[in-house]
Amino acid sequence: MWFERTGGVGQLGWRLDGKPFSRDARAAWLPWPGRHRLELVDGRGEVIDSVAFEVRGAFAKTAAPAVK
Repeated sequence: MWFERTGGVGQLGWRLDGKPFSRDARAAWLPWPGRHRLELVDGRGEVIDSVAFEVRGAFAKTAAPAVK
């Protein structure tokens, strides 16, 4: 999944679930099950815009058992 912003002046960055995610205008993210909040923040960490979303139907793969 790609998150993309257009426009914006100055240092803008992404924060996902309260953690710094990327400073690029376009950032790739592997969907993970659960509820999430994506925020666009300025250089001081102030939220400019945000969106909440939920990923359903995705699951994490488990490692295959070791073969002896």
